This record gives sequence, C-alpha cells and structure tokens, in this order.
Amino acid sequence: MRLCEWRLAPEGKTFAYGGDEVELSVWDLEAAFAPKQQPAVAQMPSQPETSRKRKRRGDDLLPGELWRAKNVANDSLSLRQPVHNTCLTFLSTPQQLLAGTQRGDVRRYDTRAARKPVVEWKQIAKGNGIGGVEKGFHENEVFVSDQTSNLFAVDTRNGRVIYGYKGLAGAITSMAPSPAGLASTARDRYARVHSTYPPPSEAGQPQDDKARYWRRCT
Repeated sequence: MRLCEWRLAPEGKTFAYGGDEVELSVWDLEAAFAPKQQPAVAQMPSQPETSRKRKRRGDDLLPGELWRAKNVANDSLSLRQPVHNTCLTFLSTPQQLLAGTQRGDVRRYDTRAARKPVVEWKQIAKGNGIGGVEKGFHENEVFVSDQTSNLFAVDTRNGRVIYGYKGLAGAITSMAPSPAGLASTARDRYARVHSTYPPPSEAGQPQDDKARYWRRCT
C-alpha cells in the first residue's frame, strides 16, 4: 500500500486521497483530525453476546471517512484488478471527483450515486499511466497528463481528447489552470504557460483552434 495523491476540496471542508492498493476515499477534514475519544468502560460479562464490539469489516468506514470507492469489476479472466490510483482532483462539487490510474484510464466518481466509477475512460494516456488531472476553467474541460511527455485537454461529456500540446520534453509534474491559460512544470526543468480554448459547444465536434505554449522559462 502506498499513498500517491492527497487533495483538499475547494470548499476546504473535505479531502480525498488514493494510491497503490488504496481506494479513493473522501474524508471530513475536522472529524478526521479530531482528538481521539477516551475508550469506553469495559462491558460487564453479563451483557448479551450481541452487545459486544463486532469485528470491523473491510468496507466499514473509518472515523471521519465519508465515502470510499469500490474496485471495478474483475477482468475477462475473473481476476481481481489491482488498485493503482496515481492522481485525483475534485470537479464542480465536492461529491464529484476524477482519478487517474497506472493503466492509463481516467475514472469519474459521484459519491452521491455509487461507490464504483459512474464513467471510465479507457487508456487516455499515450505512455504509461496517468500523471495528473486538473479541472479547467471552461465548462466540461479537464487537463490530463501521462507519465511520459503528453499533456492534453479532455471533454468530460464523452472522455475524448480535444487538443494536445507539442514540444514537451519531459513528464508534467504539476498543472495550474487559470482564466488566462494553463501553467505547467515538467521534468525537463521548464515552466510553461499554455494557451487554452473552450471545448466545442456540442460534444464530439472538432476543435479548430490549436493549443500552444506562450512562454517557457527555467
């Protein structure tokens, strides 16, 4: 087990994390870090068996934990699929999240609807796994990077790549969207500011504008 990503929700009241064999989960910030209560007084032997503390199940939520994802269905050979969450981000509400995986998939979760992904976009990454996901400032827009040198914008209505950025020589290490553009840093030791364009008005339409980076600095 290894924690790979921890993210505070925009409203500052909840946070989420996930990793290798660590399912995506959402926590109440105050309750998760509240002081532990004193242990209860030991039960009298005369109490019935049903009143004793039951053994914790694997699906039971921990103190402060609000929601925990459930692994996707077994593969075609009926084998359990490993949990390899590499990154995550919140979307428009604290109940909606995106998570990237080492398999190159991006999964969308809605904590109000189900524990399994409501949508799974297969093999978006062109090389290795998903390196980062960030919500854009335009509607229906997220930015996704893989673990090589690819960075692109994805339409959340259908999971299709809208456009990508060329000229990157290293894997993206961080992204910071803004109304004016997208800033990124990469393992080639450059920080870049990229142009951004809103998704097409209808899902599936081609994107006419070509994305590029405006400025590069070390």
